[in-house]
Amino acid sequence: FKKFAGIDVFDIELDAHDPDKIVEIVAALEPTIGGVNLEDIKAPECFYIEQKLRERMNIPVFHDDQHG
Repeated sequence: FKKFAGIDVFDIELDAHDPDKIVEIVAALEPTIGGVNLEDIKAPECFYIEQKLRERMNIPVFHDDQHG
């Protein structure tokens, strides 16, 4: 990210498996972060999580495995 976009990033790993719980946790981080890159979430949950986060958040949400 630093090399290609000039931005700093950090990993946040969640001990959550329920898609709605993941959406709640990530959405609550919006005031602190400038964008979300979802990583290593299996289908079909990845599609649901990305869609719900895009609907709720006013920052970029991207699923690397799906679009990368």
